[in-house]
Amino acid sequence: MRQSEDPAHAVSAEVCNIPPSGRYVSSLLRRVSLHERYFRTTQFVPAQESFQNGSTLEPLLYTVIPRVFFPSKPREELGNDFGRRFKFLNPWDKTTSENVPWTAELYWNFGYLGSVAGFAVLGALLAGAIVCVGWFRNVYVRVGMFGAIVPLVVQESNISLLVGNAIHASMGIMLLYAGLCVLGPAVKRVLGTGSVDAK
Repeated sequence: MRQSEDPAHAVSAEVCNIPPSGRYVSSLLRRVSLHERYFRTTQFVPAQESFQNGSTLEPLLYTVIPRVFFPSKPREELGNDFGRRFKFLNPWDKTTSENVPWTAELYWNFGYLGSVAGFAVLGALLAGAIVCVGWFRNVYVRVGMFGAIVPLVVQESNISLLVGNAIHASMGIMLLYAGLCVLGPAVKRVLGTGSVDAK
């Protein structure tokens, strides 16, 4: 590939040389690997775009606060900004969102070494969350909590978005569990039969 060639065009050219029978498989593998977005980020930063030094992670400070309590809470628009800056979207497109995989986001913030350190920290936190979920005695709660954190394993969207969604889902599951613990005995008495047991 020439130095001045757009990485996306280079990838498209390679796909065009693949027989039709394998083109769909190639497209699927490209999407799963997310390498194109990471590769484009390394080409643009710091040559055309500056390192963000953690600014894209700032939403983690308030992502757990429901909008009903924080009406002026900023919206997650990193995907659109990323898409326009790195030429995945047209400059005038202010509505479409492009996925920002964690590999690209961490490099965009901290470079190569920061990416390695960032993944080490995030991996340790994810492992700790999985261990904590295993402590729940109620099998339904465990299944629900695992379902809440599973999206963190497929890191195709920006960190604050996925982490925020996982936290909100976990909070919802715990509130539901608490509600069943409180209301379960009352429901059982009203029905007179069956069992409503959240423990």
